[in-house]
Amino acid sequence: NNKNNNNLPIEAILNMIRTFTRITPFIYETYNIAFIYTLFWSDSNGENSLGSRLVNVLLNLSFIPGFSIVSKHKELDSPELEPLSEGLEPSIVWNVMEKVENSKMNTYRLELLRCLLVCGSQTLYTQSEYSKVTRNEFLEKLIHPNTPHNITLCYSLINVIFTYDPIGWGIPYSSSVVGDSTLSVVNTSAQLLALLLDYNPIPLNKEKRQRECPDFSNNLNSIQEALSTLSEPSAFVTIFDGLSELLSTVYQSQNTWMPKSQTHVHCYQELLIIFLKLIEINQDFLKFIAIQSNIHDLLIPIFYLMFTSYENSSRTGLIYLSSFIIFYLTCENNISIQFNQKCQVSLPIKIQTKNIILTDLYISLLTDTIKNDSCSYYSRYALYENLFKILVNLSFNIESISMNSAEKLINLFEETTTFEFLFSSPSNKNIVFLLFDSLNKILRNQKFGDSPLIYFLIKKKNIFDRLLNLPEYFLDQAKIRQHLDVSKELDNQSKAYLIDQEISIEYEKIKKLRQKKSISTQDSNQNDNEENKENSTQNENLNNTTTTNSVSGKNNLIDQNWKPSIVWLEQWIKELPIETIQSIFTLLIPRVQKYLSKKKFDEQKIFEILSKVSISETFGPKIQLYKPHPSQLNNHWLTTFLWAVIYLENVSLAFFDNKTVQLFEFE
Repeated sequence: NNKNNNNLPIEAILNMIRTFTRITPFIYETYNIAFIYTLFWSDSNGENSLGSRLVNVLLNLSFIPGFSIVSKHKELDSPELEPLSEGLEPSIVWNVMEKVENSKMNTYRLELLRCLLVCGSQTLYTQSEYSKVTRNEFLEKLIHPNTPHNITLCYSLINVIFTYDPIGWGIPYSSSVVGDSTLSVVNTSAQLLALLLDYNPIPLNKEKRQRECPDFSNNLNSIQEALSTLSEPSAFVTIFDGLSELLSTVYQSQNTWMPKSQTHVHCYQELLIIFLKLIEINQDFLKFIAIQSNIHDLLIPIFYLMFTSYENSSRTGLIYLSSFIIFYLTCENNISIQFNQKCQVSLPIKIQTKNIILTDLYISLLTDTIKNDSCSYYSRYALYENLFKILVNLSFNIESISMNSAEKLINLFEETTTFEFLFSSPSNKNIVFLLFDSLNKILRNQKFGDSPLIYFLIKKKNIFDRLLNLPEYFLDQAKIRQHLDVSKELDNQSKAYLIDQEISIEYEKIKKLRQKKSISTQDSNQNDNEENKENSTQNENLNNTTTTNSVSGKNNLIDQNWKPSIVWLEQWIKELPIETIQSIFTLLIPRVQKYLSKKKFDEQKIFEILSKVSISETFGPKIQLYKPHPSQLNNHWLTTFLWAVIYLENVSLAFFDNKTVQLFEFE
């Protein structure tokens, strides 16, 4: 800030920035919060505190002509180190479309961004139980409405990220032949922007808040406030198109005959967090996506990430994040309607995706996720709930459903009504209710393309009969086990005792089965880790475990504090919304039986019979969309996940100490 230092050489400035970037993590790692606050944010210093001056200097350096923005002069070695005025013009915002003669300016920008990122990394060294009440003063300063140039930095980060062209010349291996200095700036910009959008400031007392910023709303995150008021369609187009193009590199780089010939953007997890925050805080942006954008371009890379992650328990966090995004999107009816369009690309996954309807693709994803679940049903309940609520939101707008998807849905219903699933947690019964809700919505909005679902409903009617008669099933099993006459009538008390006894036996079997599965899974994971250590470098291993962090606990085999009983079983079975499906059985089964009594089995003819019967008029339309509700637990999980991503993406630069930061895997 000293005007006498305006002629400092660039290397001296960079060395000071790099030095602070290196020593700050050691301060966070070594000293306690009280010392750090006294060093950087002592109240006696006020705005002249070391931390406040440091943030102001870094933000000023971010907008100095010739150093971090394009100068009128051609020579970048003699920058104009006079900071710009408070009223920044839009042309000052960083823009990757500018023609920079060399990569020096990107180097300067990258050093500034890394320093800002490291300054805000105090959360990384704060224990989980204290993170909710400990203020990250550097981030508080960066998002404060009175901090100069922070909004301009936000717009600059958006420009750098969403106007970046990952394809470039379109020539294979062009990024390997000609170095792309902008890509590193894009990755670090995505990390910093995600961090600023994710941070929820811990409120000060009312007197201090009014003194610091009397005209600002209760939400002191000025970055969120600025982006929540963004309403220009051109800005929305830039963000949405840029995001779709960047995320598409994830599967396009794998969908080529020449390995690694196309640039792969590694900041896809940060991009998803930025997008999630934008649709949370800006309803205009969400409406723009619903009305004026083609959601296909965004959903395809998200689906690809989910398809390639469900078999790897270490990438569960990425599936959670993707499910949150799709959940928010399907709250808009216009977006749910767009799920009826066909997938236009062939993804490098196990199933054929081209020309498959997006709804069918999602049903395949849902069933495969549960079928290949190596974790317990109890530990992933929150994920299942999100995935099934998405299915419910989509159900009313499904125009057609394929034979394959219809069969998968009914098989999924059969899977979720097994004893192993129901007895893993008292909450798992809610999944059954969500599936009933989804089936009812599809049937109430009957289309000609829904005949396959009705066909499989009738074909597997026994699944629903078995679910409704579970108490009687357990009673019969108990009688057989104790060599009692099955036809003998018992009083209610004896029935309840026998059923509870049989349920307990089944429950103990499931516990032992889950323990065996857990042991075998742990052994296979250990073998995989040993092979990875032998065949991979340390950096590759870290990249493969980018999503290992999760707020959920580990080794949750089954809810140990709960046991199923006859009272619990009968209570929720009576509440099942099965009237619609039973009406279909009553209405259509006699017609199908009548046809089969006269003619040979013809599947196509049966479909015609099912499609001619209108059942939607009988029940009438009933629309009820599930909407996500923000919670402190979700916010805390997202912050933990984001810092895990940032930490692992910067290990090669050794920003953070491996001994201090401890990661844990979701199993």
